[in-house]
Amino acid sequence: LDDAVKRSADSGMFYTVAAGNEGANACNYSPARAGTHNGVMTVAATDSSDKEPSWSNYGSCVDIWAPGVTILSTYKNNSTKILSGTSMAAPHAGGTGALYLSSHVGALAATVESALKIDSVATGTTSKDGRAIQLVYAGKY
Repeated sequence: LDDAVKRSADSGMFYTVAAGNEGANACNYSPARAGTHNGVMTVAATDSSDKEPSWSNYGSCVDIWAPGVTILSTYKNNSTKILSGTSMAAPHAGGTGALYLSSHVGALAATVESALKIDSVATGTTSKDGRAIQLVYAGKY
């Protein structure tokens, strides 16, 4: 799976992948570990205080953080549900990437990832590994 995601990113497709919900190093999980590849953005979760929840994976494979706690999401049978997880965070970054692409048509996947990292916002909080949490920021696009 990691190789397929990387090859697809190399061909131009931008990816956001969930870091995982084990409270462990994301580099030990697929496809989260593919976040080290250009054009593949691994996303960890934050709560409403911009802190990383205990269950969000962390580590050098994480590229960015996004809201992932108590998120209203679509659900089965044409309904909605409040959910938490890095699977709620990754779409925030994916949507931001889509906004970027709407005004930068044809941008390479690596360019999208780079722009989102550059335009991310420091929260003043840190991840479990001590890195500064950088929150995805869609407001620029």
